[in-house]
Amino acid sequence: MGGALLAGLLAMTACKEVSESTVSINDDWKFLRAEADASAIDFDDAAWETVALPHTARVEPMVVNDQWQGICWYRKAFDLGDDLAGKKILLTLEGAMGQSQVWINGALAGERAGGYLPVVVDATEFVKPGRRNALAIRLDNRDNPLTGPKPLKRLDFNMYGGLYRNVLITIKDKVHISHPVLAGKVAGGGVFVTYPKVSEKLSTVHVKTHVVNEEDGARSVSVVQRLFDGETLVAEKASDPVAIEAGKDAEVVAEVQVPDARLWSPDAPNLYTLKTLVMADGKQVDVESTRIGIRRFEFRNGHELYLNGKRIFLRGVNRHQEYPFVGYALSDNAQYRDAKKIKQAGFNCIRLSHYPHSPSFMDACDELGLVALDAILGWQYYLDDDRFRDYCYRSAAELVRRDRNHPCVLAWEVSLNETDMPEFFMEELHRIAHAEFPGTDSFTCGWMDHAYDIFLQARQHRILHGYHENPAKPYFVSEYGDWEYFSPSAGLNQDNLDKNRRIETSSRQARAFGEQRLLRQAFNVQEAHNDNHNTTAFGDGYWVMYDYNRGYHDDLEYSGIMDIFRLPKFAYWFYQSQRDPAQGAMVRIASWWTPESALDVTVYSNCEEVELFMDGKRIARQKPDTGKNCTHLRHPPFTFQLGRFEPGTLKAVGYIDGKPAGEDAVRTPGKAVALKTWIDESGRAPQAGVNDTVFAYIAAVDGNGTVVPSFSGSVAVGLEGDAEIMNPGEVVAEAGIATVLLRFGQSEGAVVLTAAADGLEAGSQAIAVK
Repeated sequence: MGGALLAGLLAMTACKEVSESTVSINDDWKFLRAEADASAIDFDDAAWETVALPHTARVEPMVVNDQWQGICWYRKAFDLGDDLAGKKILLTLEGAMGQSQVWINGALAGERAGGYLPVVVDATEFVKPGRRNALAIRLDNRDNPLTGPKPLKRLDFNMYGGLYRNVLITIKDKVHISHPVLAGKVAGGGVFVTYPKVSEKLSTVHVKTHVVNEEDGARSVSVVQRLFDGETLVAEKASDPVAIEAGKDAEVVAEVQVPDARLWSPDAPNLYTLKTLVMADGKQVDVESTRIGIRRFEFRNGHELYLNGKRIFLRGVNRHQEYPFVGYALSDNAQYRDAKKIKQAGFNCIRLSHYPHSPSFMDACDELGLVALDAILGWQYYLDDDRFRDYCYRSAAELVRRDRNHPCVLAWEVSLNETDMPEFFMEELHRIAHAEFPGTDSFTCGWMDHAYDIFLQARQHRILHGYHENPAKPYFVSEYGDWEYFSPSAGLNQDNLDKNRRIETSSRQARAFGEQRLLRQAFNVQEAHNDNHNTTAFGDGYWVMYDYNRGYHDDLEYSGIMDIFRLPKFAYWFYQSQRDPAQGAMVRIASWWTPESALDVTVYSNCEEVELFMDGKRIARQKPDTGKNCTHLRHPPFTFQLGRFEPGTLKAVGYIDGKPAGEDAVRTPGKAVALKTWIDESGRAPQAGVNDTVFAYIAAVDGNGTVVPSFSGSVAVGLEGDAEIMNPGEVVAEAGIATVLLRFGQSEGAVVLTAAADGLEAGSQAIAVK
């Protein structure tokens, strides 16, 4: 579409440019939770709440055991200029929970069940260029047996309501690149990129472009592929002209040769931009940009994973996509921040449990180098009904069509997790995924050892039911470190413990539970991760990255290595120590060094040696531990035995090749005297105009600036500027730190955060919002 047309749309409607032909329309929506019919074009929504997207249907408390379910409505008026008459107009809801119906100007334009994959509507016949248009969306997130999973009252995670991702409008000419969902073509539609040859010396990029002619007459069409490395054009390929008759379509294939290719991998996530231009009778009528990464996954010797010819082990983690209070309504920046923390924690892999995650999170995995296991919705639920099966089959196809160009995707988890599925069902899901992405470097995975290319098995299932010992089949430990240390039936020593002792020694530990229990969690994950290396697994995924709500439970699920506010526990530092020192040397003392602290001080580091000091006095310099739970670790921890507690400063220095490479220090906390504030940017500064959600932290500190973990008081938080606090209740510190979730509005400039607590010097911070 021409730039002038897009500029006109931007001027008339509250929207922002996303790509050459697409804008987001996330601002100025009207919202109401109600069962009334609000679909009419002239429906009066003046009294409704005005909201911006991403949006949650109801702000929830931190612990959600009575989540809102029901029907809600979103309405928006938008203008289209006369110059858009005759154009192709598409509407996309990136995330709408869960059954959606879309009305445009009073007419039902589309409906879809699901909640995680995009709802795409051809709006061409429903919109009215040259006038104001009315868009109404009805969402119903009540339990649905035809999509699953099991009901919320028994579900172990939450499916929050709302229009919780971006809403997009795409404008195209009548000769255009199709949308993969609307095209409905197996292994086709849109732009589909694969890599038949991958080599740093010379790689081949295979591009299949689906072009549709909706003009009244035939058109001579050619497709130009331009590959950019940053701003530099590195390759170009133009097709011969193809005659496309009126109402017909064509797939145009090109192979672009890339000399001196910069390959994609977790250690070097190199990305290119592919610009696909469509020329009709010599005039450019469409262009799409696709970000790609040249790479090849393959398995050798049955179970060994190779990436670009080099063997790789995937150290992974699982993630639920929720935030406190706002549920699934994370800004694109917040999605990136979550991925950034996962990468910084030392992981190179993410299992997207148990549903498709946001397109912006997938983009972040591409950028940061996180290999992904990409999943359809499914957990402990199967319905023997063709309507349910058809929903799952469609989900498998549309998942591949949405994410097939992401270099981060290793495998399609077209499986219902922890669900007894019939063999014909698994076989069909496996077939669909391979039909949608043919070739030798596309894989399926599932938790039952049937049909799928990769067998996923949780460690607790391995303990209970035995180890999959087929070295000819790739094996991934999909979950570990939690259930086998928590459940009385998981088969470990805790079977014989009383409930209180079992909880104390589990991996479900909040920061407020104190050092000893946080150390226990860290030991559990170390033991389990080490044990996974006794199998033929090419990777594993700890359960879970962030604490989360359990739908029905009176408390959070605390097995995260970061809490729900994205604050690290000791186990976070264990995983970070497993990364290659080339990605950053690290040293971390797993202690707050108080009278209650363990006298066997654990230091996590990826250095060769660590030296520990107490108030400047050398205690010891030693190599990593060598116990039975360290035998397969890339970088075992260091343990220093101190005979007694003395208040002061512990300092650890890490050495590589005999030279200092990193250090950490902890000081015994004194009396809390002041509040200290900071925000979590994690690679993305707060941004105006995108409903950005950012955590702000407020710590009680002593006179030396040390966090006082015993502080658990309430904090009064104030804001000046265009932002709001999303916490619905009192802000209370946990282990010395209180957290507020900020949501920024439309205005750039400074937002001032203030914090006060009885008896402490107030804290404040000016937050720059761009």
